[in-house]
Amino acid sequence: MDKKEIHSNFWSVAIFIITTLTLCTLVGCKTIKKSINEKTETKDSVRIEYREKIVKVPVTVEVEVPVENVSTMTKDSTSHLETSFAVSNASMVWIDGVPFLRHDLKNKAQKIEKTDTANVVEKEKVIWKTRRVTYTKSEIREKVLPWYQRLFMWVGVIAIFISLILVSIKVLRR
Repeated sequence: MDKKEIHSNFWSVAIFIITTLTLCTLVGCKTIKKSINEKTETKDSVRIEYREKIVKVPVTVEVEVPVENVSTMTKDSTSHLETSFAVSNASMVWIDGVPFLRHDLKNKAQKIEKTDTANVVEKEKVIWKTRRVTYTKSEIREKVLPWYQRLFMWVGVIAIFISLILVSIKVLRR
């Protein structure tokens, strides 16, 4: 074999290797897309608040009447008794020669009601509720390649340019 054939075979093998490497690099140049699903939730929450309020309410109260005992004895045929709530009169009445005891009891005009105020506790219950809401947000992003894959891509780009230059030199020399 002479030098020209060896030189020609060398360039043929070199172009074959460079083309093969270029094609391998082009096949591996696709970036990977990654789907990201973000799931967001808000949870149920219940807050119970108790409120107490004291209100003064007018109330009518029954008052117990005090017990009073009054008695009298007279030689006369009439009698008069009086308490703070009533008046009583008694007398002997003769009807057809027969004695009868007549007794009158009258209450005095008065009111025995007392209005007072009572403290009433009003209780209030307030409930705050939050519903549970779930939603999913989907987003597709390109995956960030590691440093060595990015290096291989740059080496592939450089190899393509070198092979193009070598092929164009080969073509221009013929």
